[in-house]
Amino acid sequence: MGKKIYGENEFVVGTKIDRILITGKAFYMVKRKRIPKGCKELHIEYLCDCGRKGKATDYHLRRKVKTKQCYFCDRKSVGDRARTHGKYSLPIHGRWNGMRTRCREGFKKKMGKYIGVKCDPIWSTFQGFLDNQPSGRPYEKGLVLSRKGDVGNYAPDNCRWITKSENSKEAWVNRRARQLLKEKAKVTAISQTSSQKT
Repeated sequence: MGKKIYGENEFVVGTKIDRILITGKAFYMVKRKRIPKGCKELHIEYLCDCGRKGKATDYHLRRKVKTKQCYFCDRKSVGDRARTHGKYSLPIHGRWNGMRTRCREGFKKKMGKYIGVKCDPIWSTFQGFLDNQPSGRPYEKGLVLSRKGDVGNYAPDNCRWITKSENSKEAWVNRRARQLLKEKAKVTAISQTSSQKT
């Protein structure tokens, strides 16, 4: 009795399994550790409906039979399943994604000024964001999404599109206003404690 050949009778030349047509077979010595030394392994040539030719071991082709297409078609279908709108590379998608990042808990812990800031449920999806953009100036490349007065939640009625320079000026003014409020609070607290002592 000769050595066992794995997958010898499983794939027949000329048979078609969904999108894969088996066009040829060849046997090679196995070099993998999990199969006993000296055993042969079946290598299969196949043709996919997309026109691509391929070679695979019977082990790998069993996986392809599950997906019923070649490697390239398999990758394409994975991409199609993962794609929801196909607008990931647009700059406006980056603005929406940045807004959602600022509303996440982990980011709020790092950046204290975003504590309590939430995103409007309408803007939870990118399509909802596109359909319900802030009123006023329409989006152009280079504009950023800003909350009015840097307070409140991200919502269509509380946001607007402004340039980066306008945003940095506004951020400086708001930061300075917060510092002045803190200083004023310290002064009032000191004056109250001194009046209580006397």
